[in-house]
Amino acid sequence: MNTKELLKILKQINSINKEIKDLKERINNIPFDEVGDSVQKSSSNFPFTKTTLKIQGYAENKKRKKYKDILNENKSMLLDLLIELEKELKKIDDSQIRLIIRYRYVDKKSWTKIGKDLHITGDSARMELKRFFQGK
Repeated sequence: MNTKELLKILKQINSINKEIKDLKERINNIPFDEVGDSVQKSSSNFPFTKTTLKIQGYAENKKRKKYKDILNENKSMLLDLLIELEKELKKIDDSQIRLIIRYRYVDKKSWTKIGKDLHITGDSARMELKRFFQGK
Protein backbone atom coordinates (compact mmCIF):
# COMPACT_ATOMS: atom_id res chain seq x y z
CA MET A 1 0.00 0.00 0.00
CA ASN A 2 1.31 3.43 -0.82
CA THR A 3 1.11 6.47 1.43
CA LYS A 4 -1.89 7.85 -0.49
CA GLU A 5 -3.93 4.76 0.33
CA LEU A 6 -2.73 4.84 3.94
CA LEU A 7 -3.85 8.48 4.20
CA LYS A 8 -7.23 7.47 2.80
CA ILE A 9 -7.65 4.85 5.55
CA LEU A 10 -6.57 7.37 8.20
CA LYS A 11 -9.08 9.94 6.94
CA GLN A 12 -11.82 7.30 7.01
CA ILE A 13 -10.92 6.40 10.59
CA ASN A 14 -11.11 10.07 11.51
CA SER A 15 -14.47 10.51 9.75
CA ILE A 16 -16.02 7.42 11.31
CA ASN A 17 -14.84 8.56 14.75
CA LYS A 18 -16.61 11.89 14.15
CA GLU A 19 -19.76 10.05 13.03
CA ILE A 20 -19.67 7.91 16.18
CA LYS A 21 -19.34 11.01 18.36
CA ASP A 22 -22.21 12.70 16.49
CA LEU A 23 -24.47 9.64 16.81
CA LYS A 24 -23.78 9.40 20.55
CA GLU A 25 -24.83 13.04 20.96
CA ARG A 26 -27.98 12.47 18.89
CA ILE A 27 -28.87 9.40 20.95
CA ASN A 28 -28.42 11.35 24.17
CA ASN A 29 -30.82 14.03 22.87
CA ILE A 30 -33.63 11.57 22.17
CA PRO A 31 -35.87 11.34 25.23
CA PHE A 32 -36.95 8.03 26.66
CA ASP A 33 -40.66 7.15 26.53
CA GLU A 34 -42.47 7.24 29.85
CA VAL A 35 -44.15 3.96 30.63
CA GLY A 36 -46.29 2.83 33.50
CA ASP A 37 -48.39 -0.01 34.74
CA SER A 38 -50.22 -1.03 37.85
CA VAL A 39 -50.33 -4.27 39.79
CA GLN A 40 -52.43 -5.60 42.62
CA LYS A 41 -50.76 -6.23 45.95
CA SER A 42 -51.83 -6.94 49.46
CA SER A 43 -50.44 -5.53 52.65
CA SER A 44 -47.93 -7.67 54.47
CA ASN A 45 -49.88 -7.59 57.77
CA PHE A 46 -53.28 -8.91 58.69
CA PRO A 47 -56.00 -8.15 57.43
CA PHE A 48 -54.01 -8.33 54.13
CA THR A 49 -55.79 -5.45 52.46
CA LYS A 50 -55.69 -5.49 48.66
CA THR A 51 -54.30 -2.31 47.05
CA THR A 52 -53.08 -1.14 43.65
CA LEU A 53 -49.42 -0.28 43.16
CA LYS A 54 -48.46 2.00 40.27
CA ILE A 55 -45.12 1.39 38.57
CA GLN A 56 -43.55 4.07 36.39
CA GLY A 57 -40.36 4.11 34.41
CA TYR A 58 -38.74 4.89 31.10
CA ALA A 59 -38.34 2.75 28.00
CA GLU A 60 -36.14 3.16 24.99
CA ASN A 61 -38.16 4.22 21.94
CA LYS A 62 -37.78 2.91 18.37
CA LYS A 63 -35.89 5.95 17.08
CA ARG A 64 -33.31 5.65 19.84
CA LYS A 65 -32.94 1.94 19.10
CA LYS A 66 -32.40 2.59 15.38
CA TYR A 67 -29.71 5.17 16.14
CA LYS A 68 -27.99 2.68 18.45
CA ASP A 69 -28.04 0.08 15.67
CA ILE A 70 -26.38 2.57 13.30
CA LEU A 71 -23.86 3.43 16.02
CA ASN A 72 -22.96 -0.24 16.42
CA GLU A 73 -22.56 -0.63 12.65
CA ASN A 74 -20.19 2.35 12.61
CA LYS A 75 -18.20 0.92 15.51
CA SER A 76 -17.90 -2.33 13.58
CA MET A 77 -16.73 -0.46 10.46
CA LEU A 78 -14.18 1.41 12.56
CA LEU A 79 -12.85 -1.82 13.99
CA ASP A 80 -12.50 -3.27 10.47
CA LEU A 81 -10.57 -0.18 9.38
CA LEU A 82 -8.33 -0.34 12.44
CA ILE A 83 -7.51 -3.96 11.63
CA GLU A 84 -6.76 -2.97 8.02
CA LEU A 85 -4.59 -0.12 9.31
CA GLU A 86 -2.59 -2.45 11.57
CA LYS A 87 -1.92 -4.77 8.62
CA GLU A 88 -0.65 -1.83 6.60
CA LEU A 89 1.42 -0.44 9.47
CA LYS A 90 3.31 -3.74 9.62
CA LYS A 91 4.66 -2.90 6.16
CA ILE A 92 6.33 0.29 7.43
CA ASP A 93 9.94 -0.36 8.44
CA ASP A 94 10.24 2.59 10.85
CA SER A 95 8.67 1.71 14.21
CA GLN A 96 8.65 5.35 15.28
CA ILE A 97 6.50 6.27 12.27
CA ARG A 98 4.14 3.40 13.11
CA LEU A 99 3.85 4.72 16.67
CA ILE A 100 3.29 8.29 15.53
CA ILE A 101 0.51 7.16 13.19
CA ARG A 102 -1.17 5.08 15.93
CA TYR A 103 -0.84 7.80 18.54
CA ARG A 104 -2.13 10.53 16.25
CA TYR A 105 -4.89 8.81 14.28
CA VAL A 106 -6.02 5.96 16.51
CA ASP A 107 -5.39 7.33 20.01
CA LYS A 108 -6.10 10.96 19.02
CA LYS A 109 -3.09 12.25 20.96
CA SER A 110 -1.85 15.81 20.56
CA TRP A 111 1.52 16.42 18.94
CA THR A 112 2.87 17.53 22.32
CA LYS A 113 1.78 14.27 23.96
CA ILE A 114 3.18 12.21 21.08
CA GLY A 115 6.51 14.00 21.38
CA LYS A 116 6.57 13.46 25.12
CA ASP A 117 5.80 9.74 24.73
CA LEU A 118 8.55 9.35 22.12
CA HIS A 119 11.05 11.61 23.94
CA ILE A 120 11.18 14.10 21.10
CA THR A 121 9.41 17.39 20.50
CA GLY A 122 5.88 17.45 19.15
CA ASP A 123 7.11 19.42 16.15
CA SER A 124 9.70 16.73 15.42
CA ALA A 125 7.02 14.05 15.47
CA ARG A 126 4.80 16.09 13.18
CA MET A 127 7.65 16.73 10.75
CA GLU A 128 8.72 13.07 10.72
CA LEU A 129 5.20 12.06 9.75
CA LYS A 130 4.97 14.81 7.15
CA ARG A 131 8.26 13.69 5.58
CA PHE A 132 7.06 10.08 5.60
CA PHE A 133 3.88 10.99 3.74
CA GLN A 134 5.80 13.16 1.29
CA GLY A 135 8.13 10.24 0.64
CA LYS A 136 11.30 12.00 1.79
